[in-house]
Amino acid sequence: MSLVRFRLNIIMDSISNIRILYIEDDPGLSELFKFVIESLGYAVDLASNGTEGLSLTSENPYDIIVIDYQLPDMTGIDIARKLLADDPVRPLLMVTGKGNERVAVEALQLGISDYIPKGGEKVYLEYIPNKIVHLLETAKLKREQIATELALRQSEQRLSLALSASNAGYWVRDLIAGTIFWSDENARLLGYEPSEVEASFENWASRIHPDERDQISAAMLQKIADHSDINLEYRVQLPGGGIRWINNTGQTIFDAHGEAIIITGIQVDTTGRRQIEEQLRQSQKMEVVGQLTGGVAHDFNNLLGIMIGNTEMLEDWVASDEKAQHHIDALKRAIDRASSLTNRLLAFSRQQPLSPVPTDISKLVIGIEEMLQRTLGETVTLKVKSTPGLWYAVVDPQQLDNALLNLAVNSRDAMLDGGTLTIETENLTLDEMETRQHEDLAAGNYVKLTVSDSGVGMTPEVQARVFEPFFTTKEFGEGSGLGLSMVYGFAKQSKGHVAVNSQEDSGTAVSLFLPAAEDKVIEPEDKLVLHGAVLERKTILLVEDDPEVRETTASMLYHFGYRVIEAEDGIAALETLNDRAHEIDLVFSDVVMPNNMSGVDLAEQISTSYEGVSVLLTSGYPEKITDQDAIATRTFELLAKPYKRAQLIAAIEGYTSKPS
Repeated sequence: MSLVRFRLNIIMDSISNIRILYIEDDPGLSELFKFVIESLGYAVDLASNGTEGLSLTSENPYDIIVIDYQLPDMTGIDIARKLLADDPVRPLLMVTGKGNERVAVEALQLGISDYIPKGGEKVYLEYIPNKIVHLLETAKLKREQIATELALRQSEQRLSLALSASNAGYWVRDLIAGTIFWSDENARLLGYEPSEVEASFENWASRIHPDERDQISAAMLQKIADHSDINLEYRVQLPGGGIRWINNTGQTIFDAHGEAIIITGIQVDTTGRRQIEEQLRQSQKMEVVGQLTGGVAHDFNNLLGIMIGNTEMLEDWVASDEKAQHHIDALKRAIDRASSLTNRLLAFSRQQPLSPVPTDISKLVIGIEEMLQRTLGETVTLKVKSTPGLWYAVVDPQQLDNALLNLAVNSRDAMLDGGTLTIETENLTLDEMETRQHEDLAAGNYVKLTVSDSGVGMTPEVQARVFEPFFTTKEFGEGSGLGLSMVYGFAKQSKGHVAVNSQEDSGTAVSLFLPAAEDKVIEPEDKLVLHGAVLERKTILLVEDDPEVRETTASMLYHFGYRVIEAEDGIAALETLNDRAHEIDLVFSDVVMPNNMSGVDLAEQISTSYEGVSVLLTSGYPEKITDQDAIATRTFELLAKPYKRAQLIAAIEGYTSKPS
């Protein structure tokens, strides 16, 4: 007895407040058990049947439960089954007076911690205290082990969640055993379901894009041989045919002798980063090309202005010469084609003059449906699907017409044997997260206009370059390569976006995202355009820094009976106004001029200092207008270069004839 007490005292130093329940229908044995166990410092509760015992266990957190096998209302096995379902770790000790082997096997198979037969007072004085000590020690170790395993699993789960959230997976390669372990997320990054693949070097290499497989596999093996860190980036081919970019980094672990034994690392999905970088590169490239084409178009517009003006004046002088008129007509057609080409360059570089107004896109599409069908031909079926309650879009209707026509022609050329062209519209609200998928697009409301065809589609290589100016897949002489680039520039300049979705043999869909109108829609009034002879002799102050353009424009104005005063820049124009403002009806000024005074600066000074003097601006390079919105809200208007003399006269007469 003293030995038992000594052992229990040791355990009590590390395990305090132990509570024990004894379920026994024999009152004598219950009291003996309670006396022996409580004399050792433990708290003991008694229950005379299974129902009472289960009730007590639901109310009290017992550390160990001792159960008699045979009870008046149920067996100890029935009680143990319910207790183990609630707490499989808590130790259960079964005692029975039957002592047969079948009961012992049944109890142990169920999960009861131990089993002893009743044997009089000796059982309670020696065996049961020893069993309790052993079971408490075992339970403590088991709970510590479970707690450790749980903490490890939680740590692994947190790591797995963190890696999964960052599109990453980890792997470990045992160089001694020749085995590889990788996480479930690592398998998914390679395009596998975790249950369908075994971790191996071969399965990893098989997913690498064929164009890079040999190079990357060799690089990985060389890194291992050199005992150097791994940092490789490559493409993975997914089962559905898609591509995923992977960055694979790893470190080598060495033993005490400097031999490599383990390599561990992380694979990260870098597809999103790659896409953003590619968008940035594409945006920068398009910006540079746009600046170049805009500059060329500006200079070319000035040359075209000279050609147009001189050709039209020459036409008047040789009107009676049929042969000369034939050549002049050919020259005018060539100038028109060159002017159209220049306008497309300006559209791509986002420098064409736009007149955005709230526009009913559904009405616009219906208005050009007949023209589009004629353009498409009999072999192509045109379908138009419009969303009821479609928002108005803030856009230049004429330029949107041109964009739709360009898209229709491209689709027609992609359907050599005929097919279906579908135009669809819908309202769309994009949040900050969604706009990250599109370059330079702000969150807000948009009208989405999609033109899709059933044509041959595009390869990924073609799709990547489809908006570049002069890029075309057509035969030489069959296309300028400016159609889609014009659509791209128009969409961007309209503060919208254009996106292409295409696959080979599955057709192409081009979607325009146009900003929705916020204010109440007011249908724009038609502008009054005057043609014919000048009704009264007006004085025009012509401000133009290019002497040839200035000379040509002055000749056109003289021809129609205007008085013309010339100025080479804004400073010269202000000096003239200081002396002769009372003579001048209109200042007709270029926008882009030297000496740090643009046409806009000049117009603003005139509006504040010279009451009664109107200003009409012109430019072949509207991007240089520093505040085009301000021009639209004031009395200034803009005539785009190159202009024909009828356009020039109509602009001047329509502008100067407005009531002040």
